[in-house]
Amino acid sequence: MVFRQFFAGYNGNFSDSGVWLSRPGVDVLGTVNGADFLLKSDLKNDQIVLSGTVFVPADGSTVTVYYPVGFQKYPYILHKPYINAGQVEYPYNLNLTANDQMINGQLVGYDLAYNIQVFQDHMVFFSFHDTVAHATYVDFMVFYRSLGT
Repeated sequence: MVFRQFFAGYNGNFSDSGVWLSRPGVDVLGTVNGADFLLKSDLKNDQIVLSGTVFVPADGSTVTVYYPVGFQKYPYILHKPYINAGQVEYPYNLNLTANDQMINGQLVGYDLAYNIQVFQDHMVFFSFHDTVAHATYVDFMVFYRSLGT
């Protein structure tokens, strides 16, 4: 009997081409049970499944972003806020301070107050409505890890 833990190419069990890696002791071509795989190319394992930029208004309204698929577990979200006051700042302003910071009459930092609620099929961005909040752009990447049980 041939034992394979890794296979790349056409897999007749799934009628699809891709890459598969099974758990130790499991023949990658002898199973279709999802729990037997460490990597299964039709699943999003440790992959970026969505990325983009959202604009979060300062008025407390929400912005909802739906994932391309629903997940069994909560995904990991990497996010980076910044403010665009009519020009793109590069690199991003890293002075994420409690309030607008003025030094010698020059604005050197911003209050970028926002929150993210993460669900299994979407995430919601919203700002805290107050007198010093700024509209915020947020770059994000959604990672999903379904390795193991």
